[in-house]
Amino acid sequence: MANDARKEKRHWNSSRIVRKNINRTALDARFVFGLPENIQKILAILAGNNLEVNGGIPRYVLLHLLHEAGEFNDEVRLEIERGIVDVDMALPRGESWARSGAWLESAGMAMQGKLAQIGVELEPKDVQFVNTGRFGDEAISKVLCSRDFPFNESLLVWEDGGWVLYFTQECREDLINGIGFLNPIPGLYWTVDGRIVPSPLGWARMIKYLVSGKIDKIILPEISKTLYFEEIGRRIAEVGDKRYPAGCNLGKYSLILMLLYCKDLAQQRRAMIVLNDLGFTDLLDPADYIREQKLLLQLSDKDIKLEKLTWQQVIERQAKRGEKIQKGRSELSDARDKCTHDMVFRRCKGCRKECSVGRCTKCTYAEFRSPLPCTAAVYEGRVLVEDGVENHIYVPPLPKLEAVEMAE
Repeated sequence: MANDARKEKRHWNSSRIVRKNINRTALDARFVFGLPENIQKILAILAGNNLEVNGGIPRYVLLHLLHEAGEFNDEVRLEIERGIVDVDMALPRGESWARSGAWLESAGMAMQGKLAQIGVELEPKDVQFVNTGRFGDEAISKVLCSRDFPFNESLLVWEDGGWVLYFTQECREDLINGIGFLNPIPGLYWTVDGRIVPSPLGWARMIKYLVSGKIDKIILPEISKTLYFEEIGRRIAEVGDKRYPAGCNLGKYSLILMLLYCKDLAQQRRAMIVLNDLGFTDLLDPADYIREQKLLLQLSDKDIKLEKLTWQQVIERQAKRGEKIQKGRSELSDARDKCTHDMVFRRCKGCRKECSVGRCTKCTYAEFRSPLPCTAAVYEGRVLVEDGVENHIYVPPLPKLEAVEMAE
């Protein structure tokens, strides 16, 4: 393997750019033949195509590299990552969705059929379509910038007759240390008076990786829990948000976590320990919690299932996503501009800085010191440190995964 030039990754928001170094490592034939047979078969089918492979496969490849170099020695986590049964990827598209839609559908279906022959699933929803001709620096950076966690910031590209692994330095470090740090990606966070807080989907994804054994701990500002529960209470009391009835502080994501993200009863039991420890419930039995959430949300098993989308549906949704986001932002901006603002100010108690934050009681407008330290920490991928104390790393009180499985 040869380590080549480092590239650069950027997380964008309205006011700052956070740069990350991207490493490039060409994989030689000896290394590829040393990978598990299931991964070798997948890579053999995908070889030679203009695409990016992301998700579990490049994550395992990087762990395998680190294991060979003696930098990663957690055999349990390595074995967990071996179980690849599906593929995530990115395909290139032209600037016009209308012109490239038919080709994307045809290319996706052809790839899907080849992988199905070896028992590997490729779901249309797991394919990202990137506006590029070939996967060069800009497209690689774009895909890495869209990942939910730094430990997922890796991908494989076929270049010059061989596979090349790209990964951020943060990905390498977090994989070695078993850390989950939720990236500031739309949908995974809410903004509360200038402070970003994990959304229900964000919490569910963090807990999913914890209970699967793919990470050992998560990092988030200490205030995240307090702000989240405050915001849920506000949405119910002020807005009457029916998605979060009393006792359902994760909304439908409580059931998505338990019924879809958890692969078996062992993982469900681990999830209950985490949910209890974080204050989402006082129940410990998975069956009791699932029964309670179904009753309060008035949902059944058939309501909680992964939507099976066709290639055409996925292409249409991705084409409309940017337009929908822009429209939503424009509507919020217009509402704030027209509002006469009735501001309420208070001191945030999330850390010792006690920043002043204000919120309009009529719209979403907020006033605060910019950037707030806790928000800046998330965008910069770090933890606030006060008087030498990190704020904070959450290590769940989970038994070893093998012990839970043996108890079945």
